[in-house]
Amino acid sequence: MAGDVAAMAILARKYQQSKDAETAAHYYSWAGAEAHRAYHRPGQEPLHEMNSLFHADDVDVTLGQAGDDDAWIQFQKMRADVEGDLDAMTAMGDLYYWGARGCVRDHARAFSYFRRAADAGHVVAMSAAGGMLLKGEGVNQNNVTAIAYYEKAAAAHNVRALNGLGYIHFYGSANVTQNQTKGLEYFEAAAQLQSDGDSLFNTGYCYLRGLGTDVNTTRALEYLTVAARSFGHFDAVYELGRFYLGVRPTGNDHRNLAAAMPYLQATTDAGPWGKSARLGFDLYRRREMQGAIWRYHEAHELGYPVATGNLAYLYGLVGGDQAQYLLQAAEIEASLRLGDCYYYGKGGVTKDVRKALAYYTKASADGLSIGAYNAGFLYEHGDDGITADANRARRYYERALELSPSPETYLVVYLSLARMSLGLTSWSTSRLVPVTDDDATTIGAMPFGTVATALTAAMVVGMTMRFWRRS
Repeated sequence: MAGDVAAMAILARKYQQSKDAETAAHYYSWAGAEAHRAYHRPGQEPLHEMNSLFHADDVDVTLGQAGDDDAWIQFQKMRADVEGDLDAMTAMGDLYYWGARGCVRDHARAFSYFRRAADAGHVVAMSAAGGMLLKGEGVNQNNVTAIAYYEKAAAAHNVRALNGLGYIHFYGSANVTQNQTKGLEYFEAAAQLQSDGDSLFNTGYCYLRGLGTDVNTTRALEYLTVAARSFGHFDAVYELGRFYLGVRPTGNDHRNLAAAMPYLQATTDAGPWGKSARLGFDLYRRREMQGAIWRYHEAHELGYPVATGNLAYLYGLVGGDQAQYLLQAAEIEASLRLGDCYYYGKGGVTKDVRKALAYYTKASADGLSIGAYNAGFLYEHGDDGITADANRARRYYERALELSPSPETYLVVYLSLARMSLGLTSWSTSRLVPVTDDDATTIGAMPFGTVATALTAAMVVGMTMRFWRRS
């Protein structure tokens, strides 16, 4: 069934791209309903981990992602277990509650960490332990103890605890009589602080459905919209999609397909099929590149932006259609790498220096120092249909320094400007190539011959400047 629904999610996106909103909404509704069911399966709420590989050549993106065997997680576990650090205990509880960063989801271990931290006075852990006791996650349900934790946390002005007390009064439990109006009072008190999506959603839902109060659609939409847009609250997103689609609670009176579409899409994106991105990342960690590519293709078809950039990165490693995915990638560095593809004729495209220049100038406009430097380089030397233009070259070199005023950038830009001032450009052309995004530091290292030539020019300029100062 999950595979069939994932196919519906893909179809919804395809119809949306082809401007068939009605058909897209139909498929989004089906896929969103399954996403909603998955979200509310006890203890199985989907977790989406969208790890980017785009900068994996510069930083270790696998750090802290290997579960119990990871050195970073082991260190945090030691702080919790040996040093008794309450923040570390709470963080370990979160890792096991969600099954994040490669850890196996284990609610019993999560509750153990939350309870230890809560009993030692950690307010956030009190709220977390109360929630698990209330729902019976990893521990036998115990509403009395849940209320005790919530009341302690609420006394310290913890918003989640206020919301939890509202939940208990709203549904009635333990020695608390069901009172939806009193529950709404707690929800709304927490919602006024606007620091928690659950309380905003609960308040909005009560006003939308007339639970504990009269129906007030205007107030409902205000609360639900803040919960959705500021906190990405899943249920708020889901209800807004259904509201604007005219599904409930008042029929088609509020049908607005254009307003519904972003919420329908976001609901679908939260479905369990989003795990394909994490599966791809885990395969990458194990250096199984082809398997990672296959998983990221699945995530790309489902519309997860991180998958597009990751495919571009992986095809850059193994060879293939890198440029196709760079064109679609959201990362601003994509334009720089596209410039490299066209300059060198790699990544599935033929060499085209003019296109390379266009992408380098776009990278410069996007604030990338290397893009500005490479545009300056091409204007300095001229290449394959590009007319050399010293003034433009100088402007781009100066912009490179403006965008990244570091010693490394200053050295490279200063040498380039010195080379131009001394008229050495044509003499050194055959030895120079633009910097690629794969090169080290802000602006990468040049070949030895280039460095030697530029350093000689710099020394000549330096001696000339000293001569003029003495005279």
